[in-house]
Amino acid sequence: MTTVRARVAAAADPAATPSALADLAADPSRSVRRVVAGRPDTPPEALRTLVHDSDRQTRECLARNPGCPPDILIVLLTDPHWSVRWTVLDNPGIDPAKRLDGPDHGLAVRLAAARSDDKDMRYILAQRLGLEDEVIDLLLHDTSAEVRAALAERTDSPRTLESLFADPDPKVRRAAGFNADTTAEQRHRLVSDPAAQVRSAVSEAKSVHGWEILEEDLMLLARDRSVNVRWWLANGPGATRPVYQVLAEDRDESVATAARAWLMEPLRRAPAVDEVAGIRVVGPRRMWGPRYVGEPIPHAEFDPASFPGA
Repeated sequence: MTTVRARVAAAADPAATPSALADLAADPSRSVRRVVAGRPDTPPEALRTLVHDSDRQTRECLARNPGCPPDILIVLLTDPHWSVRWTVLDNPGIDPAKRLDGPDHGLAVRLAAARSDDKDMRYILAQRLGLEDEVIDLLLHDTSAEVRAALAERTDSPRTLESLFADPDPKVRRAAGFNADTTAEQRHRLVSDPAAQVRSAVSEAKSVHGWEILEEDLMLLARDRSVNVRWWLANGPGATRPVYQVLAEDRDESVATAARAWLMEPLRRAPAVDEVAGIRVVGPRRMWGPRYVGEPIPHAEFDPASFPGA
């Protein structure tokens, strides 16, 4: 019998015939079977013999094979090992953005994944863009709030996003508030949400996406009954000076302290000699304030002369 190295080389040979690959799919060496499982030109009948292969990495090679038929991939979605199941979702043959030329057979696989008992796999699927309506409808009614929240934060479907803003679970509505495609009207609705974690999403997402929020909405958040909502607003950029002034008088000291920092002058020239330690200071000294910690100050104009080298 030939050596394993020779049989691996034969399995990887571009000129290998379908019958030769079919024989090599039953090779006793897992190294050989892995090569066969990963070849797009391996005959489907040979690939089917590897679906329940004892070697996990062979099944992973099969799961990522762009030439693997959809019916085999659907079987792999039920594989006992999570790495095999999740690898199916990254198969370029079922992703319209990655697949090779030819018909898109990914819908059947994605539908099977959306119906899977593996919640984590449904969570991964929910984060994918460009999902078909049939898949989205299944995920919209998923029993797991975590899955629906993943869909809410990542979906690029306006219809889906609007539906998730009405989800009964606040975790899902909060995730929807972080979606980059939310509208100004949807963000306005979040300000009056009954759940504090949803209302705080307005302030948090504002910092992430750089959104402009109406001052009247920011004022409502500045007077919110939840200290967490007020804290997130006080610790983020983008509010107006009147809003920070309200927060600076907050009954919670951590909120008030953060807001007062936004009302301070960000920079000033240092004296030639430090007034406290008597140490000579070269160049301007940054004082405490938003610009010191790398944040923009919303009410001050940029002064190039205040920076070193000006």
